[in-house]
Amino acid sequence: RVEPTRLAQLTGNLAKMGVRIGNFEYVEEQLGLGDLSGNKFEIVLRGVALGGEDDRQQAGPGLEDVVREAVAQTREGGFLNYFGLQRFGTGATPTHVTGELLLCGKWKEALDSILAPGKSASEHVRQALVEFFSDRDATKALKAVGKGNAVSSLRTLLSHLESRGSTDYAGALQAMPKTIKSLYIN
Repeated sequence: RVEPTRLAQLTGNLAKMGVRIGNFEYVEEQLGLGDLSGNKFEIVLRGVALGGEDDRQQAGPGLEDVVREAVAQTREGGFLNYFGLQRFGTGATPTHVTGELLLCGKWKEALDSILAPGKSASEHVRQALVEFFSDRDATKALKAVGKGNAVSSLRTLLSHLESRGSTDYAGALQAMPKTIKSLYIN
């Protein structure tokens, strides 16, 4: 639960960048996986220029025509929908590739794709995973990875391999929280 003072602080920081958010409320039930049907954003453009900065024009027939044409083109032809790190992840293997491995029942490959040392991992985590792939020693890798939220999924996988056997790939993947596993398949 985030306290109102923390939200106020965060919104203040965003306001400095020209972003405003609001309509917060506390509810009894937290959101679960699948509770949202999508995101909806309203984007407001201000100070739109039809040409260079010198051609800045207030709302009027010329600007309205430009906006109508842009909306018509978008409606007719659509637009590129870029997904970022939220969808494809920051690991060495994109999440959709891991998802395909899971759907195909390739448990070892899927586990290895999650444990693959990515560029976004801290240096000590990356080194621990490089060593894991060289000797498959889950106990040593678990100690080297350390603790913290950033490595909780790695710790879950390595802990299972340490306690249940270094080849129980399906079991290690099953030990991961459902919310994390769903990131790979959704």
